Amino acid sequence: MFDKLTKKEYETMKFIWENDDGISFSELCQYAKLEIPSISVQTINTHLAHLIEKKFVKAEGIRRKRIYYPLLPRAEYDCLLARRIINELFDGSLIDFLLAYSNNEGFTEREILALKTLLRKSGE
Repeated sequence: MFDKLTKKEYETMKFIWENDDGISFSELCQYAKLEIPSISVQTINTHLAHLIEKKFVKAEGIRRKRIYYPLLPRAEYDCLLARRIINELFDGSLIDFLLAYSNNEGFTEREILALKTLLRKSGE
C-alpha cells in the first residue's frame, strides 16, 4: 500500500532525496533549523521515525551515528502520488484530470510543448 507523506514529512524527504548518498541526524537538524527555525529536535526525530515506519527511509548505524537513506526515489514517489490522485479523484481518467487542470482556460505554450513531447515519447 502506498502511504502519502504529510507536508512536513515531504519537506524532510526533499532534503533526504537531495542527499541520497546518506545524511546524518545532525545534518538533517541543521537543514531543518534553516527551513523552519522553530522546529525541535524531537519533531525531527518523530518525522524520521514515521518515514522509517512508512518505508520511505532506512537508517544504518547505531544511535547518534545513524545515517539516513531514501528507499524510494523522488520521481517514483511523485509518479505514485500523481496516479493515486488521478485514480481517487478522476476515476483513473487522465483526460478528466487534464480537463479539470486546464479549467477551460487552456494550457500555456510551454505546457502544450511538454505534452506533445511526452506523447511523442510514449508513441515510440
